[in-house]
Amino acid sequence: MKNLLRSLALLALLGSAACAPSPTPPPFLAPAIGTSEAATICMSPVSPSVQGDVVHAELVNNTGGQANLALGMLMPNSLDECGTYSYVIEAEQSLSVEVLAGCYWGYAWIDAAEASTAQSADPLCLTEPDQVFEISIETEAIQLD
Repeated sequence: MKNLLRSLALLALLGSAACAPSPTPPPFLAPAIGTSEAATICMSPVSPSVQGDVVHAELVNNTGGQANLALGMLMPNSLDECGTYSYVIEAEQSLSVEVLAGCYWGYAWIDAAEASTAQSADPLCLTEPDQVFEISIETEAIQLD
């Protein structure tokens, strides 16, 4: 009887761990053109050997906590390159990056005294190779400045 109770307790513990909800994935804007296949491709990391145009961006964390930013392309470029970038930016700091030219969605998890999430309401279109784009991360919003 004692072994049966231990087995049931172990099964209950394993069952509750296996049934625990997974973290909510970031919402993103559906591609304006294309299929759900394009959206799925754009959720993968960007290849380290891209051939398309790259642009420069300054990611500015204006929150009181660390920002864990996901920046994903809305659709592939003309060379079918697409993906999502991931960055960690400390509180009140900025980070200079190079990304493929295109339009992006942004989502950030803010690790502060009062944790929050921020997302872009509009596409973040970074298309001019000779321009430095400033992307501001606020407590609840991500936007181009």
